[in-house]
Amino acid sequence: MTVALFLFFKVRFKNPVTQNLINRIAVFVLIVTGIVLPQIIGSIQTDYSHKSQFLSELGATDAPYQLLNNYGSLLPIGIAAFVLVFGLYNKFPRTRLVTVGITLLFAVGISYLSGFFFACDPGCPVTGSLKQNLHNLFGLVHYLSLITGLFLIFLGLRKSAPKFSIFTLVITIIILIGFLQVVNGEMQDWQGAWQRLSEYSLALWFFGTVFWYKRPRSC
Repeated sequence: MTVALFLFFKVRFKNPVTQNLINRIAVFVLIVTGIVLPQIIGSIQTDYSHKSQFLSELGATDAPYQLLNNYGSLLPIGIAAFVLVFGLYNKFPRTRLVTVGITLLFAVGISYLSGFFFACDPGCPVTGSLKQNLHNLFGLVHYLSLITGLFLIFLGLRKSAPKFSIFTLVITIIILIGFLQVVNGEMQDWQGAWQRLSEYSLALWFFGTVFWYKRPRSC
């Protein structure tokens, strides 16, 4: 299935018009299902705090809106992330740094799909059931790969797209700060806010790749 998806997007994205349309749909899906819907679910879920609780807790085992969150948020986010990352291969210059960076970003889609299949335990503890431990593992891979990937893209775009590369660096720093605060045991009362800062910043970066970044003709 993965190979089939790769071949599909490889063929489709050769047409710039089709590529742009698919990317715009994907970033719209990402924003609606990754930002708007979780905010709504968190607002109507009793005793849920956007500030102190993780996004994953909305889809935790036995959570009141688990199915809505997992099928309406995690699954489409994962698919949209794959679509957007596939699109970057044709949009960004094909340098070694950029290519490696883009490849690392596949961890974003993988981590969200893993969250769909491996729901965290109530409260999303550091240790718990097998699903919880896998959930945490994929979450760690998500952030480490994301931060590294974005930094490599920043390095690779410094000459061809200096303004967008600075934008990428700023987003990378914000995500890094958010990640460090999430794993900081003294910031438990704010871990939900820090996680949202990181994830929403990533959505902003993807938005920028679709509506701002223009590949130089010489690349």
